[in-house]
Amino acid sequence: MKILKLVLVVLFLMMVSCGEDDNDFSLITDFKTSKAKWEQQKSIHGNSYTYQTTFISWTGYRTMTELTIKDGIVISRLYEAFEINGPNGQKEIIDSYFEQGTDLGSNENGANLLTIDQLYDSCISDYLTAGTKDNKLYFEAKLDGTMSTCGYVPNGCVDDCFFGVQINSIIWTN
Repeated sequence: MKILKLVLVVLFLMMVSCGEDDNDFSLITDFKTSKAKWEQQKSIHGNSYTYQTTFISWTGYRTMTELTIKDGIVISRLYEAFEINGPNGQKEIIDSYFEQGTDLGSNENGANLLTIDQLYDSCISDYLTAGTKDNKLYFEAKLDGTMSTCGYVPNGCVDDCFFGVQINSIIWTN
């Protein structure tokens, strides 16, 4: 599995260096720096944490998923779908659930049951390889150097077109 990841990264770096855009190289550099920062933070705090991810539509519809990881394994998932009431600004919950134990993964809605390590893997293999000819690529590390955004938007798309990962917060639990 590690060899496959290495091969994917090498192929991607070769593709980038053959150069559609200098920005691709900077994204990979930012990715590597962020991944190293994540590994450093894990070694300091342990592999137990809670992270939150959201989706926000231009229509006002929003979702939030919070995943708790203990010793590198997802142990719970909390999900809420809601809208913000325009006149009063209050959050109106449309759907919600909490899963743990044998219920984990029983609901379709919400973020996938992935650790941040797995999100880094999908970032480099699924999203940053989308190519700049047809897409605008994004990578940000706004959480003390840890990845906060990784994905792409197809060129010309205007509404709810982001494909990728957005992490809003990470709380260490060890």
